[in-house]
Amino acid sequence: MAASAAQPPSLAPGVFDLRTSLRVASPLFIGLMVLLASVGLQNAIIGLRASAEGFSSTEIGVVMSMYYVGFLAGSRRAPADLERVGHIRVFAALAAIASASVLLHPVAVSPFAWAILRIISGYSISGLYVTAESWLNAESHNEIRGSVLSVYLVVIGIGLSVGQLLLNAAPIDGPNLFILASVLCSMSLLPLVLTPTPGPRFVEPERLALRAVITLVPLGVAGCFISGVTQGALFGLGAVYGNRIGLDTGELSVLLTLLTVGGVALQFPIGALSDRIDRRIVIAATGIAATVAAISMVPVTDPGVSLWVLAFLLGGMSLPLYGYAAAHANDFLTEQQIVPAAGTLVLVFGAGAALGPAGGSIAMDLLGDAGFLWFFAALHVGLSAYALWRVTRRPAPPPEERSTFLETLPPEGAQVALEEVSDEELGMDPFQR
Repeated sequence: MAASAAQPPSLAPGVFDLRTSLRVASPLFIGLMVLLASVGLQNAIIGLRASAEGFSSTEIGVVMSMYYVGFLAGSRRAPADLERVGHIRVFAALAAIASASVLLHPVAVSPFAWAILRIISGYSISGLYVTAESWLNAESHNEIRGSVLSVYLVVIGIGLSVGQLLLNAAPIDGPNLFILASVLCSMSLLPLVLTPTPGPRFVEPERLALRAVITLVPLGVAGCFISGVTQGALFGLGAVYGNRIGLDTGELSVLLTLLTVGGVALQFPIGALSDRIDRRIVIAATGIAATVAAISMVPVTDPGVSLWVLAFLLGGMSLPLYGYAAAHANDFLTEQQIVPAAGTLVLVFGAGAALGPAGGSIAMDLLGDAGFLWFFAALHVGLSAYALWRVTRRPAPPPEERSTFLETLPPEGAQVALEEVSDEELGMDPFQR
């Protein structure tokens, strides 16, 4: 077929068809799924290998935290690069950097070297998220964005789960898993750079000062921060915890997969419930449930049904917290405030994620391996108490004034705010960008 005949799918202005939108966005979904498989494998293998190399819990926590330090830096830098050279070049360059940084881990084995490599990895992967998600935003109009986002959430869960299951592909003490993670990272760019769809125009969202957002929606800020801390600890130290309670590689991959699958599976029904009742009650209830699941896991160290069910519930109650907190924040923000506030909330999440592995590792040093779970329990019970107290401070908005859960993008990437920008504000049809 002649090259000129390969035309990207498009719609007439004003026509918003979900099937066509998903078809146009399919290269992005495929690329993101492969990228997330690499990220999931990296999160697991680096923590396990660091433990095998004799790093202390605190050193492992600091190393894993550095990923989120780089993540924050990348999310701030990527918009300027996208504006300067465009989506495809940025994606290709950052994928190359991310791939190289993974390969260097078995070459330079020390806490300091790995901390630097994790900063580089976080920086590049954050930029990849920004690039892919801003492109995805360009292919979905407000009328179908919630449905596109639901597919995106499933893609995230599948990618991370596949990456964690790949722990079984090779021995932990060799370089092969690092090589595999590097290959996946490199392969993730192929669907994007080979798509005939031209890159969209990037529009960087404004930001609302943190102090102003705290004043407007204190529980939203607290929830996003705690979500960052718990996710940072979970993905940074979950493999280390499983290894130290005696799980083998196969059992460990099942544990990590169930944590992730629980987060994907339960967020939709609970998110839908949060659209109908006071979201603060949902935040408090899921926080209490996560606390109970974490405490119940403390004595369960043998693989089996009890551990798997509790892991599924812990992930299901904990991982979707960002969505509930951000949707709660949107309930109390004006239309003009939602876009800049979203960018600030994702930075709050990132700050929490940077602290999570270090905080979890300190808890493990002080309380033993179970400190990992007590750390989760303390965070969630504290947030639940605060959410219930906030219920007494002001009434919930009426249902017709609430946002919907699916309008809130999870903070895997840095472009949360872009999902809230209407195409009318950009002055163009989404398939004409």
